[in-house]
Amino acid sequence: VMEHITKISEKHETLVPSVPVFGNKLFDNDFITENKEQIESAYSLLADDLSKKVYENILKFYYTGRIDLLPPVTTDKDEAFGNILKLGENESYVDLGAYNGDTIDEFLHYTNGSYKRIIAFEPNAKNFEKLKLHCKGMANVSLWQLGSYSKNTELIFNNKAGRNSAIADKGVATKVATVDTILCGMAAGYIKADVEGADMETLIGMQKTMENCKPKLNFSAYHRFEDIFRLALYIHSVNPDYKIFLRHHPYIPAWDTNLYCI
Repeated sequence: VMEHITKISEKHETLVPSVPVFGNKLFDNDFITENKEQIESAYSLLADDLSKKVYENILKFYYTGRIDLLPPVTTDKDEAFGNILKLGENESYVDLGAYNGDTIDEFLHYTNGSYKRIIAFEPNAKNFEKLKLHCKGMANVSLWQLGSYSKNTELIFNNKAGRNSAIADKGVATKVATVDTILCGMAAGYIKADVEGADMETLIGMQKTMENCKPKLNFSAYHRFEDIFRLALYIHSVNPDYKIFLRHHPYIPAWDTNLYCI
């Protein structure tokens, strides 16, 4: 489908209005004016030319909906894992939003099946059962039926299937915890987060971990329009030694835009 849409956009101006996955802010003139300083500051933190071009085109896409802006800055995940993350075979991996174990498989693919330990969070009960089954028999794997957040508490999550479990006004009471609490001083080498809108809260809850052991980070940067700049700014404020990269992987609209930090 994406290939077909892209071909159409090569012949005709094709617009896909961009709305946030979470929140109700629009990327309009008021939003740009309100966040101008942060937008510019985050741009200056990006570690390579491709990251800066991705940033420029994604912001232009948010504003215009022109999908011809996406293909020139789209790369696959192999590029990010191979050129940026460069995972080793003795990683301590924290998977936030582990779903049914597919991102654990992704991790193992890039580490040749080797690892030191895996700690996985998944808040949705049905997904968690699938995750337990998927990881059955694996050594040094710790599974937590939790959401990741800025504090240890209980929140309401919707009861949507698949990856769409998220904080909501109505739904199921679900425990959430900080990464710092669960790790309790234990080092992490790589943290991946796809936490459906709780990205900033998750970062706040892993401040000590970022300060003390500077794990490699793979964070979704598309759930809210402001995530593309505020997450980078927060990561830099916690540990200025991070090199911050931005990549957009094949998706229309501009979802699957991720921050990779090393």
